[in-house]
Amino acid sequence: MVEAVGLLFPAGLVPDAAAQRRILALWTPGCAVYRTPAGLLAVFPTPMRLRCERAAGTPVVRSGGLLLAAPLTPKETTQLLAPEGSLVVCRAGTAAVIP
Repeated sequence: MVEAVGLLFPAGLVPDAAAQRRILALWTPGCAVYRTPAGLLAVFPTPMRLRCERAAGTPVVRSGGLLLAAPLTPKETTQLLAPEGSLVVCRAGTAAVIP
């Protein structure tokens, strides 16, 4: 279980049409959707407690001003030197920062 601030629907893994259906199914007023290089990102107006294995997409959590779509430690996030508000995803075992 995580306190998710949003869900990421990874490009290449979840087709846009399927991601859009999933986003509409969980939509609440105040929800924002962004197209990022990593895929569609739905950000909830308030955090939502989710069971990771049952989530409609990749859970995104807030940590130290960053949005994490991977379970990184505080030390790992500090080493990224990412601007506040950035989305951090893992690609091929490497953390990637999306401002």
